[in-house]
Amino acid sequence: MAGATALVNKPAKDMLGDWIQPLINNIDSLTGLETPRKKSRPRISRTRQVLSKKPRPGKFKAVGIASSTGGPMALEHILKNLKPQFSASILIVQHITPGFSLELVNWYNKISPLEVRLAQKGDRLQPACVYLAPDNQHMEVTNHHITLHSKPQVCGFRPSGTVLLSSLAQNFPNQSLGIILTGMGKDGVEGMTQIKETGGYTIAQDKDSSVVFGMPARAIEAGAIDVVASLEEIPQMINQMVA
Repeated sequence: MAGATALVNKPAKDMLGDWIQPLINNIDSLTGLETPRKKSRPRISRTRQVLSKKPRPGKFKAVGIASSTGGPMALEHILKNLKPQFSASILIVQHITPGFSLELVNWYNKISPLEVRLAQKGDRLQPACVYLAPDNQHMEVTNHHITLHSKPQVCGFRPSGTVLLSSLAQNFPNQSLGIILTGMGKDGVEGMTQIKETGGYTIAQDKDSSVVFGMPARAIEAGAIDVVASLEEIPQMINQMVA
């Protein structure tokens, strides 16, 4: 999977309906992009731009991440550079073609010091544990437990970053850290707005290190972001804030 900006599985005949729209979304987001070179890595910059307040380390209990095109590699960089002494839970929505979620979990478990799980309904949030939203299901948090459901798509996606991030804002006011990574569209923007409005903290990946500067740019334009940072800086910031 090294160098992948998106993952596409061959569908069974009876799954074409569920498979075609995510494929279209991936193709649309990749149109006009330079084809990644073999073993390419996201461009690295050190251009942290603080747009508002500075966070208070140690107050964050939940970290929510929304990512799309280019996200698998960005998430790899983040997860492998987190400290094993991690006091918060991490919840991730990665837009991906159905059939690859479990492969992502297995991949990340090989490189991360934290435990990575495919989220299941009823899971109680644990510190130092990463939960990845499963195929075609929205993931929310209620009373420190994970809820999965198949309500309509949000911003063209299920799972949706906005659904996850909004639930963190509601359940962890003043204690949630929202991160929006590379990807096309606006999924996650409303959720990041809610995290900021409820006293949490929000980070957007910068343009130079993004494969597609769509979702982060839309969140910045909406005034939903506290700091813009390069991919290299983001895991360091997470480690500092979740102390």
